[in-house]
Amino acid sequence: PFENMIYLGDGPSDIPCFAALNRKGGKAIGIKVEKEWHKEFEQEMYRRNVTTYKADYTEGSELRIFIEKVIDDLL
Repeated sequence: PFENMIYLGDGPSDIPCFAALNRKGGKAIGIKVEKEWHKEFEQEMYRRNVTTYKADYTEGSELRIFIEKVIDDLL
């Protein structure tokens, strides 16, 4: 089920997946891999209510803590 899905995306080509997951109850997470995104992409992420984080998956990082929280909420 979509509500059990977590999608991590890092660019404009991921916007359709973000939209589908948000619409169907899943969780979309934007991964910021570049120093700056294009303004249009940033606005699209904001408009679609997609949470964004720096690409840091280490223990204790903001992204890792958020992903762990999302997983805990699913259980």
